[in-house]
Amino acid sequence: AVRRDTYLGRIALLVFLVAIATQWTDFQVNLMADRTLSGNADDLTRFFGLFNLTLGVVAFLLQFATGPTLRRFGVGLGILCLPLAIGAGSVLILLYPTLASVLVTKGLDRSLRFSLDKASYELLYVPIDARVRSTVKATIDVIVSRSADLADAIVLGLVTRGFLAAGAGFELRGTAAINLVVIGAWLMVA
Repeated sequence: AVRRDTYLGRIALLVFLVAIATQWTDFQVNLMADRTLSGNADDLTRFFGLFNLTLGVVAFLLQFATGPTLRRFGVGLGILCLPLAIGAGSVLILLYPTLASVLVTKGLDRSLRFSLDKASYELLYVPIDARVRSTVKATIDVIVSRSADLADAIVLGLVTRGFLAAGAGFELRGTAAINLVVIGAWLMVA
Protein backbone atom coordinates (compact mmCIF):
# COMPACT_ATOMS: atom_id res chain seq x y z
CA ALA A 1 0.00 0.00 0.00
CA VAL A 2 2.86 2.39 0.81
CA ARG A 3 4.52 1.81 -2.57
CA ARG A 4 1.25 2.16 -4.51
CA ASP A 5 -0.07 5.31 -2.85
CA THR A 6 1.78 8.61 -3.46
CA TYR A 7 0.54 10.14 -0.20
CA LEU A 8 1.71 7.17 1.87
CA GLY A 9 4.97 7.08 -0.04
CA ARG A 10 5.61 10.71 0.88
CA ILE A 11 4.86 10.02 4.53
CA ALA A 12 7.34 7.12 4.40
CA LEU A 13 9.97 9.31 2.73
CA LEU A 14 9.33 12.02 5.31
CA VAL A 15 9.89 9.52 8.14
CA PHE A 16 13.08 8.28 6.44
CA LEU A 17 14.52 11.80 6.09
CA VAL A 18 13.50 12.87 9.61
CA ALA A 19 15.25 9.81 11.06
CA ILE A 20 18.46 10.62 9.20
CA ALA A 21 18.54 14.34 10.00
CA THR A 22 17.84 13.84 13.68
CA GLN A 23 20.49 11.11 13.95
CA TRP A 24 23.06 13.57 12.63
CA THR A 25 22.10 16.07 15.34
CA ASP A 26 22.54 13.26 17.89
CA PHE A 27 26.02 12.57 16.54
CA GLN A 28 26.94 16.25 16.76
CA VAL A 29 25.86 16.67 20.38
CA ASN A 30 27.51 13.40 21.41
CA LEU A 31 30.76 14.41 19.71
CA MET A 32 30.89 17.85 21.30
CA ALA A 33 29.86 16.66 24.76
CA ASP A 34 32.54 13.97 24.69
CA ARG A 35 35.18 16.47 23.60
CA THR A 36 34.12 19.18 26.03
CA LEU A 37 33.93 16.85 29.00
CA SER A 38 37.05 14.86 28.00
CA GLY A 39 35.11 11.61 27.91
CA ASN A 40 34.53 11.66 31.70
CA ALA A 41 31.64 9.20 32.20
CA ASP A 42 30.28 10.90 35.34
CA ASP A 43 30.32 14.35 33.75
CA LEU A 44 28.73 13.00 30.55
CA THR A 45 25.98 11.28 32.54
CA ARG A 46 25.28 14.46 34.51
CA PHE A 47 25.34 16.60 31.34
CA PHE A 48 23.01 14.36 29.33
CA GLY A 49 20.68 13.88 32.30
CA LEU A 50 20.28 17.62 32.77
CA PHE A 51 20.11 18.31 29.03
CA ASN A 52 17.42 15.69 28.41
CA LEU A 53 15.45 16.73 31.49
CA THR A 54 15.48 20.35 30.32
CA LEU A 55 14.38 19.42 26.80
CA GLY A 56 11.66 17.14 28.18
CA VAL A 57 10.26 20.03 30.20
CA VAL A 58 10.43 22.37 27.19
CA ALA A 59 8.68 19.78 24.97
CA PHE A 60 6.02 19.29 27.66
CA LEU A 61 5.40 23.04 27.87
CA LEU A 62 5.26 23.31 24.07
CA GLN A 63 2.42 20.78 24.12
CA PHE A 64 0.18 23.54 25.47
CA ALA A 65 0.88 25.64 22.38
CA THR A 66 0.70 22.76 19.89
CA GLY A 67 -3.10 22.52 19.61
CA PRO A 68 -3.68 26.25 19.20
CA THR A 69 -0.78 26.53 16.74
CA LEU A 70 -2.10 23.68 14.58
CA ARG A 71 -5.64 25.05 14.67
CA ARG A 72 -4.46 28.51 13.66
CA PHE A 73 -1.74 27.65 11.10
CA GLY A 74 -2.52 24.06 10.08
CA VAL A 75 -0.59 20.84 9.73
CA GLY A 76 1.53 22.24 6.89
CA LEU A 77 3.27 24.69 9.18
CA GLY A 78 3.59 22.05 11.87
CA ILE A 79 5.39 19.71 9.47
CA LEU A 80 7.73 22.50 8.30
CA CYS A 81 8.78 23.82 11.72
CA LEU A 82 11.19 21.02 12.64
CA PRO A 83 13.20 20.95 9.40
CA LEU A 84 13.38 24.74 9.35
CA ALA A 85 14.59 24.80 12.96
CA ILE A 86 17.20 22.06 12.46
CA GLY A 87 18.23 23.73 9.21
CA ALA A 88 18.78 27.03 11.01
CA GLY A 89 20.76 25.19 13.67
CA SER A 90 22.86 23.47 11.02
CA VAL A 91 23.68 26.84 9.47
CA LEU A 92 24.67 28.04 12.95
CA ILE A 93 26.97 25.01 13.31
CA LEU A 94 28.53 25.74 9.92
CA LEU A 95 29.27 29.32 11.00
CA TYR A 96 30.20 28.58 14.63
CA PRO A 97 31.12 24.91 15.23
CA THR A 98 30.83 25.11 19.02
CA LEU A 99 29.09 23.21 21.79
CA ALA A 100 26.58 26.07 22.11
CA SER A 101 25.59 25.81 18.42
CA VAL A 102 25.16 22.07 18.71
CA LEU A 103 23.08 22.40 21.89
CA VAL A 104 20.79 24.97 20.27
CA THR A 105 20.31 22.69 17.26
CA LYS A 106 19.64 19.59 19.35
CA GLY A 107 17.40 21.61 21.67
CA LEU A 108 15.28 22.75 18.74
CA ASP A 109 15.20 19.18 17.43
CA ARG A 110 14.10 17.54 20.66
CA SER A 111 11.68 20.17 21.85
CA LEU A 112 9.87 20.51 18.52
CA ARG A 113 10.05 16.85 17.49
CA PHE A 114 8.22 15.65 20.56
CA SER A 115 5.58 18.37 20.53
CA LEU A 116 4.52 20.23 17.38
CA ASP A 117 6.17 17.89 14.87
CA LYS A 118 4.83 14.69 16.46
CA ALA A 119 1.27 16.03 16.60
CA SER A 120 1.49 17.23 12.99
CA TYR A 121 2.89 13.89 11.87
CA GLU A 122 0.09 11.95 13.55
CA LEU A 123 -2.50 14.17 11.84
CA LEU A 124 -1.11 13.11 8.45
CA TYR A 125 -2.73 9.70 9.05
CA VAL A 126 -6.26 11.07 9.60
CA PRO A 127 -7.30 11.01 5.90
CA ILE A 128 -6.19 7.38 5.49
CA ASP A 129 -8.91 4.73 5.43
CA ALA A 130 -9.33 3.45 9.00
CA ARG A 131 -9.24 -0.18 7.80
CA VAL A 132 -5.59 0.11 6.69
CA ARG A 133 -4.37 3.00 8.85
CA SER A 134 -2.88 1.00 11.72
CA THR A 135 -1.08 -1.47 9.44
CA VAL A 136 0.32 1.23 7.20
CA LYS A 137 1.35 3.39 10.16
CA ALA A 138 3.09 0.47 11.85
CA THR A 139 4.93 -0.39 8.63
CA ILE A 140 6.12 3.18 8.18
CA ASP A 141 6.92 3.83 11.83
CA VAL A 142 8.86 0.61 12.31
CA ILE A 143 10.26 -0.65 9.03
CA VAL A 144 10.93 2.66 7.29
CA SER A 145 12.27 4.35 10.42
CA ARG A 146 14.59 1.45 11.30
CA SER A 147 15.75 1.22 7.68
CA ALA A 148 16.65 4.90 7.84
CA ASP A 149 18.59 4.30 11.05
CA LEU A 150 20.57 1.55 9.32
CA ALA A 151 21.26 3.59 6.19
CA ASP A 152 22.20 6.57 8.32
CA ALA A 153 24.61 4.59 10.49
CA ILE A 154 26.43 3.30 7.42
CA VAL A 155 26.67 6.73 5.77
CA LEU A 156 27.62 8.48 9.01
CA GLY A 157 30.32 5.90 9.68
CA LEU A 158 31.77 6.30 6.20
CA VAL A 159 31.73 10.08 6.01
CA THR A 160 32.94 10.78 9.52
CA ARG A 161 36.07 8.71 8.85
CA GLY A 162 36.81 11.09 6.02
CA PHE A 163 36.01 14.07 8.23
CA LEU A 164 38.29 12.83 10.99
CA ALA A 165 41.10 12.45 8.47
CA ALA A 166 40.54 16.04 7.28
CA GLY A 167 41.40 17.44 10.69
CA ALA A 168 39.84 18.41 13.98
CA GLY A 169 36.68 20.47 13.79
CA PHE A 170 35.65 19.43 10.31
CA GLU A 171 33.31 16.76 11.70
CA LEU A 172 30.82 19.37 12.87
CA ARG A 173 30.90 21.51 9.76
CA GLY A 174 30.89 18.46 7.48
CA THR A 175 27.95 16.82 9.21
CA ALA A 176 26.09 20.14 9.29
CA ALA A 177 26.63 20.61 5.55
CA ILE A 178 25.42 17.09 4.74
CA ASN A 179 22.49 17.51 7.09
CA LEU A 180 21.47 20.66 5.23
CA VAL A 181 21.19 18.57 2.06
CA VAL A 182 18.99 16.02 3.89
CA ILE A 183 16.92 18.85 5.38
CA GLY A 184 16.49 20.37 1.91
CA ALA A 185 15.05 17.08 0.67
CA TRP A 186 12.91 16.88 3.82
CA LEU A 187 11.49 20.35 3.15
CA MET A 188 10.69 19.42 -0.44
CA VAL A 189 8.82 16.29 0.64
CA ALA A 190 7.03 18.15 3.43
